[in-house]
Parts: sequence; C-alpha cells; structure tokens
Amino acid sequence: MHVIEELSNYATVVANEPMRFHTSMRVGGHVKFFITPNDIDSLIEVIQILKNNHQKYLVLGRGSNIIFPDHDMDLAIISINHTIDHLEIDGSNVRVGAGYSFQKLSKKLSKIGLSGLEFGGGIPGTVGGAVFMNAGAHSGEIKDIITQVKTIDKHGIIKEYNKEECQFAYRHSIFQENQEIIIEAKLFLPQHDKAEIFKRMSGNLEYRKELQPLELPSCGSVFKNPNHMHAGALIDEAGLKGFRIGGAEVSKKHANFIVNVDDATATDVLAVRDHVIKVIKEKYNIDLVSEMRVFEEVDEKPTIG
Repeated sequence: MHVIEELSNYATVVANEPMRFHTSMRVGGHVKFFITPNDIDSLIEVIQILKNNHQKYLVLGRGSNIIFPDHDMDLAIISINHTIDHLEIDGSNVRVGAGYSFQKLSKKLSKIGLSGLEFGGGIPGTVGGAVFMNAGAHSGEIKDIITQVKTIDKHGIIKEYNKEECQFAYRHSIFQENQEIIIEAKLFLPQHDKAEIFKRMSGNLEYRKELQPLELPSCGSVFKNPNHMHAGALIDEAGLKGFRIGGAEVSKKHANFIVNVDDATATDVLAVRDHVIKVIKEKYNIDLVSEMRVFEEVDEKPTIG
C-alpha cells in the first residue's frame, strides 16, 4: 500500500491493529493504521500524508481515558506514547514532550525536590493527555504548574499558548475544542523539602492503592464530580456498586470506576455507564457527566488521550 510506504519514511506503521492493546480499559476493535512518528517534524509529515489521502486520524497518548468501539474502524491512530517524550530541567523550569509519562514525570521531579506534581504519582496517561483534560487529584491540577503549551494546528503550524490562553477549568482546556495537537508543555515547580514531597506523594499513592481498583483495567474516574458532591458517593448510595453487564462492572472498591472484570467489550462498558447515568438522574435528578472520552460520541477531533 502506497500510504504505508509514504508513512514509513517518518514513522513505524502497523496495519489492522487492535485498540484493546493500546487502551487502559483493554477494549476496542481494529484500526486501519497504528502509527508511531519518529519525532515532532515526522508527526507534522504524517498528518499531511493522512490529509492528502483523506484518511481520518486521531492522536493518542497512553489511551487511559478513551473508549474505542468494538467494530473495526477506518481510522489511523497516531501514537505519541514512547515518542515526543523529551525532558529538560533547568532549576524550577521544566520543558517536557507531550508523550512523556505523567506518572514518571511526577516521580522524577519529586525526587529532585521540585514540588507541585505530587498529585500526579498515580495518574496514568501522558503529559499531553494531562494537559488536554487538566488532570488533577488531591486538590492539585496540571493548570497550577503550567506556564506554556505548544501545539500543532490543522495547517501543521506550531503554536504557543500561555496559561491564560489554555482556558483551564475543571477537567477542561481549550484543546478539547480547537482541534490542535499538544506536543509540549512548559512547567514551573518551586523547590521544596524532598522529605516533605516524598511524604505527600507516598500518602497520595497509598490512598489510591487502598481505595481505587488499580489492579483491574479501567479508565480511572468515569464521572466528573457534581457541584459540592462526589460522584462515587452518589453512585454508592444508589446501590450501584457491583452492577455488571457482560464483563464490565461498577467497581466494588470505588463506585466512580467501571472496571473490566472478565473480557469486557466496549458495548459492556458503555451500557454500564449509561445505566449509572440513568439511575442517578431518576433517583437524584442529577446529570452525571462522563470524563471518559468515547470515540464516535465526540467530534472525532485530533486529540490526545
């Protein structure tokens, strides 16, 4: 295929790849191409080739917050996991590629006495995904330490955004609307006592291990917390812990997780999600909003998960 030949000049390309191997929920059908570009310049070339061939594409990190359907898709996945993962540290200033592991970054910066990412030790995904979703936990969010974000726009032009221009809000950034691809973030983290940082991070990790089903495939927290409430507490109170369809289940450990307990399909996962939304609406007249991105339910924009 001439498209594969073109792409192979700039990337590793696998045809007919199952997405269950590339998402934390371990579900999803096959995509037409799974592409790992060599670097940022190669990413720009890959996107241009796909556009020239009228091929739909999606940019993906570690697939920790996205569900792909069970059926096969006429879709090219551009994976930045394990690529575009440069890291430069200059005092309190950090420049990091969008494909860098968020957990790894949190641990690395904490070990050298930079404070501000202690909350990220147990959050899966890439730096790009964290910026895209304004990831957060334990009263911290990525927006608290961001100074600049670099993107590629739909014309292949590299753009820069300062913190205010990113329009960060609860689990939201401008990049969810503007169809641009995050390639780099600049952060500022003040120096702090290493022992205190380690204590804070260890406490956050222990909390996660004790209360969250980290041993099973999931997308992390499924629903945003409604105003002044915790989604998990609402779902638990509604008696939905352990509710199961097929191989997908509302976690018995933490009700705001849907877990893959027995070779679940995407259809199973979404059926459980929709049932929870329905029950919470009927019982409390509260509309739960999903954090979990679902391909084909969103606008299929080039994005990062």
